[in-house]
Amino acid sequence: MFCVAAFGQDLRVTGAVDDQVFQRDGNDRAGIPLSGVAQKAEGRMVEARVLRKLLVVPGFDWTPVAKVSSGKWSGRVEGVPAGGPYLLEVRIAGTPATYAVKDILVGDLWVLAGQSNMEGVGDLIDVELPHEQVHNFDLADRWLVAEEPLHTLVSATDRVHWRRNAQKEPERLEGARLFEYNAQRKKGAGLGLPFGVDMVRRTGIPVGLLSCAHGGTSMDQWDPALRDKAGDSLYGSMYRRFQAAGGKVKRAKVTRPSRRRATAG
Repeated sequence: MFCVAAFGQDLRVTGAVDDQVFQRDGNDRAGIPLSGVAQKAEGRMVEARVLRKLLVVPGFDWTPVAKVSSGKWSGRVEGVPAGGPYLLEVRIAGTPATYAVKDILVGDLWVLAGQSNMEGVGDLIDVELPHEQVHNFDLADRWLVAEEPLHTLVSATDRVHWRRNAQKEPERLEGARLFEYNAQRKKGAGLGLPFGVDMVRRTGIPVGLLSCAHGGTSMDQWDPALRDKAGDSLYGSMYRRFQAAGGKVKRAKVTRPSRRRATAG
C-alpha cells in the first residue's frame, strides 16, 4: 500500500495494520509503533494523528513521529487511550496526502490456547455475532473483526496446524480448495467470541483474541521447551504469534487466600 504525496514522496507504513489491537498499560493507554519508507523525503518529518468517528481525538492532532533517514523512518504514537475503533493517519509534514491505518483498537489481548473446546466444535448455527470492538489475530496472522469460526487450522501460517495429505505430509489449503473447505464447514463455534463480546459489554474495553488452539492435541505438544521450534510445535507457534501481535497480552489477576496464624484460645 502506497500513498503518493503532493511533492512526489511515496510513503509506505508498517508496524501497525488495519484492525490491530494493542494491549493497554496500567494507565489505560498504549503506544502505537509505526515505521516504513518514504522516497524523495530525506530529512523530512513524518507526522501522525488519531481520529475516532472522523473527529480528531483530543491531544492527537498532527504530531511529529520520526525523521526520514536513508529513505526509512521509525517512531511511535504514544499514549493512545483505551477504546476505538481509531483511524490512524500518517503523512509527510507539509503534504496533503495521507496514509490511513483503519479500525485500530486499544484494549486487552487474550490468548486462546488449548484443545477442542477452545478451538471450537459447536455447530455454526445461531452463533455469536461480530462486534466492532472484538478483533481476532487469526491463524493466518491476519487481524480481522472476530467472527465464527475463529480457528481455521488448514490455512494457518504455521505447519504444525495443517492437515496431512494422501502422502501423509502437512499441507496448507489455499485458493479454491480453502474456499470449498470453508463453504462446506458445519462445525467450529467456540468459547472465544462469546467471551470477547461479553468482556466488552461488561467492561467497555476492546478485546483482541489470539487464536492458537488445536483440538486433539496432548499436553506434551504444548511444552514450553518446544518454544524455539516456532511453527513446528504448538507452543512455539503460540509464542511466535504472541510476539507477532506485539509481545503483550492481558494478565489475569490471581487472588490468593490470606494465611492467618492460628491463635490459642
